[in-house]
Parts: sequence; C-alpha cells; structure tokens
Amino acid sequence: MKTLLIATIFAVAQVLSFSEAVNQEWETFKLEYNKTYKNDIEDRFRMKIFMDNKHKIDKHNENYEMKKVSYKQKMNKYGDMLYHELVKTFECCNNSELGFGIPPPCSLYFAVANVNLTNIDWRRYGAVTPVKDQGSCAACWAFSADNKGVDTEVSYPYEARNDECRYNPAYKGASDNGFVCIPQGDEQKLKAAVAIIGPVSIAVDALHRSFFFYSEGIYYEPKCSSYYSNHAVLVVGYGTDENGQDYWLVKNSWGVSWGIGGYIKMARNQQNNCAIASFASYPIVGFRG
Repeated sequence: MKTLLIATIFAVAQVLSFSEAVNQEWETFKLEYNKTYKNDIEDRFRMKIFMDNKHKIDKHNENYEMKKVSYKQKMNKYGDMLYHELVKTFECCNNSELGFGIPPPCSLYFAVANVNLTNIDWRRYGAVTPVKDQGSCAACWAFSADNKGVDTEVSYPYEARNDECRYNPAYKGASDNGFVCIPQGDEQKLKAAVAIIGPVSIAVDALHRSFFFYSEGIYYEPKCSSYYSNHAVLVVGYGTDENGQDYWLVKNSWGVSWGIGGYIKMARNQQNNCAIASFASYPIVGFRG
C-alpha cells in the first residue's frame, strides 16, 4: 500500500511538472512573438494548436536526425495558427491566375541550355535587397516582381495592407520593358538564367505545413506538385551541399525569423519539386537616369 501511494505521488508530480513545462513554453512563445488573445478561451485554444504543431515539429526533427528527411523544422510565429488559416492568409496566386500550360505574354524566352558554373549566390554581389515581411497580407508577388514601373522604396514603402495603388511616375526608380520567361519546368534553363542574368522570380507550391515551419537543410516535399503554384518567391542562387544534394537558394518574404534568415534551400534536379521552374521569369529593366 505504501509503495502504491509513493508511485501515485510520483506520477502526479510528473504530470504537474509536465504541465508546468508546457505552460512555460506557451508563455515564452507568446512573449517572443508578441501574441495576445481576446480571452482565456482563445488563449487555451491557441495553446492547443501550438502544442500540436510543436509535437509535429519534434516528430519531424526526429526523422531528420535519423536521416529520413533532408531538412529540419522549428517553431516560429505561425505556431498558434491552424493550417487552413495559414493557407487563407498567404495564398497569393494559383494556377488559374498563372496559367500553367498556357504560353504567358512573354517578350522573350530564355534560350541558353546550361552553364558550367556549379554554384552562385547573388547576395555576395549586392544584387539582393534585405528580406522583408509581408505580414498577413498576401502580397508575396510584390516582393518577387514589379509591373511596368516601380517607385523607389523611400518614396513608397511597403505598408502591408489592402489599398489603392498610389504609384507616382515622378518617383519611378525603374521601369519594366517586358520580361523573359524560362520554359516551364526546365530546371537547367532556370539554372542558366540565374547564373547569367541574376535573381529570377518564380512561383512555387509552398502551402504545405512543412514549408511554414522550415528551418534549415534542403527542402524536399513529396506532397509538392510539379506544376501547381501558389506562392511567389525569388531564386537568388543555387549550389550543392556537402552530401551532394543540389539546391536552389530562394528568398522568401516572411521575415528574417523564418527559415535561414528568411531564405530556404529547395531541392534542385528533383523532377521540378514544388513547381520550382514552372513559373520563372525576369524583367527587362530600364533604370531611370
């Protein structure tokens, strides 16, 4: 009887200790990402989502340690959101808008078949602006490409809200005189364009739970489509890691706390995983002199 009582007390102590640890993690998360909720009911609801996401992240990272997957995940500011909330917030484009299989109105098509350059990172040459955060506004396309003309950032900074465009040609920093498309699905031509021209705008299939919590490593998602796209990003380089895995270096617009300082390494030469080369183009730019 005494042994049973001791065992019961020990079990209760463990439960209380676990509960305290969970509450501490939750409070730390809210503090780190400045999270507030309208009442205790919502707080408990969001905490449950947070714990579920954390469990999935931990499970994924166990598989990473066993080399079953090629990338890690981490908790971030999206940890208290349901999957459908994330999709609703960040989906900015889809195939009906991008027109897969339908020739886009390109000025030209990129024709160089391949290059011998094994890696490139345009950040090293000052060709990439700092990572920004689109917030809860589905404006990923605005960070990937601009249309016809764009004001300087000083005269018209990003505001993360829906409004009428107040573009003023007097403050135009550059004009778009057309754009060059990469043949759909051709990763070799995309590689050549990135090597020769510079950063290239693309649209990828990113609305997977795994993408939202990406941390490091080379992102390969078996559930990804090779033709469906829903999120605009920017390829700023490519390379091969120490394990011989090819990757694309991609700039996102979810802030520097996401991924590798705002970037993600996505699988290259893996049958166009996540439609990485399905909607790629770069502008023919005229700068204001």
